[in-house]
Amino acid sequence: MKLAHLQLHDSWDNKQTLIAHIKDGSICYRYYTGWGSSGIPLALDNLCLGYKHRSSLPLDNHRDLSVVEWRDLLCGIINTDSTKRVINVIPNEVTFNK
Repeated sequence: MKLAHLQLHDSWDNKQTLIAHIKDGSICYRYYTGWGSSGIPLALDNLCLGYKHRSSLPLDNHRDLSVVEWRDLLCGIINTDSTKRVINVIPNEVTFNK
């Protein structure tokens, strides 16, 4: 299940994508260059997360948040304690017409 699909950029306007999803009961992250469906994989350290407030990516939902609240928490952590900024949140909802 996809928790968040975020389009990011840095001060040089380099585009990156961060996707958080649940796999086998654990929160996993995919981080890569560009905003397309694929790009060059990046290490999560490239987010430069924690340089101001020593934050880290959430690895669980210990606050019992909804998916939207959890995604907003993730965006807040990135925007306040990373060299990257969230530019766009791709909706997670999928609907099929009958």
